[in-house]
Amino acid sequence: MVEIRWRLSNLGTIRYQVRVAKSMCRILYMKSFLFFLALLSFLSFAELSHARKEPSEYYWKSMTKDQPVPEAIRDLLVRDPAGADKINHFVKDFDTKHSAIIYHSQEKDKLKGEKSLNP
Repeated sequence: MVEIRWRLSNLGTIRYQVRVAKSMCRILYMKSFLFFLALLSFLSFAELSHARKEPSEYYWKSMTKDQPVPEAIRDLLVRDPAGADKINHFVKDFDTKHSAIIYHSQEKDKLKGEKSLNP
C-alpha cells in the first residue's frame, strides 16, 4: 500500500516535471522566435539603407529610350554621394511666423454674443 502511494506521488512529480519542461520549451521557442523576428527586421532595415550603385543617368536612359535628362531634374540629382555628407541641407532663413489656424475662434464669438444678450 505504501509502495502504491509512493508511486502515485512520484507520478505526480513526474507530471509536474513534464509540465515544467513543456513550459520551458515554449519559452525557449518564443525567445528564438522573437530573436529571429528581430534579426529579420534588422536585416530588412539594413537592406533598405543601401542605394543604387549605378548612376542615375543609366536609369533615366533605360526608361526613356536614350533621351537626355532635363536640366530641371538633373539639378535635383546628387552627383557626388561621398560629398553629400559635407553639404549642410538645413535651411536657415525659414519663415518663423505663425501659420496655424485657430478653429475655436467661432466658439469664443458665440460666447461673447451670448454674454452680450444676457443682462
